[in-house]
Amino acid sequence: MRASLTLLLLLHAPGLALAAPRAEAALDGDDPRAVVTLLADREAVAPGERVRVGVRFELDPGWHVYWRNPGQAAFATSVIFEGDLAVGPLRWPAPHRFEAPGPIVTYGYGEQVLLFAEA
Repeated sequence: MRASLTLLLLLHAPGLALAAPRAEAALDGDDPRAVVTLLADREAVAPGERVRVGVRFELDPGWHVYWRNPGQAAFATSVIFEGDLAVGPLRWPAPHRFEAPGPIVTYGYGEQVLLFAEA
């Protein structure tokens, strides 16, 4: 039996929803600011076996995505897995602290981050 899994990544931008194993988001002209890739630690899963699935964000310099608790002026990154596998909660690495001019502080990831879960 082969299980299928797709990624629906909802970014907080008007009208943007992506469903693909690899996606580009936050376009500036033809230049993507983020490349998002769906990963798994194996290609096939037998009944009863577990698999780790992840979403890797590769971000342009100066760009970032937000942690599950984004801070004072942001929205948390949302990842929704759809398919035949029941996917558990996301595991989040420790975030970075981003300070904007003034008193606003947010938390998230720059450059690259892997959010993963077990299915």
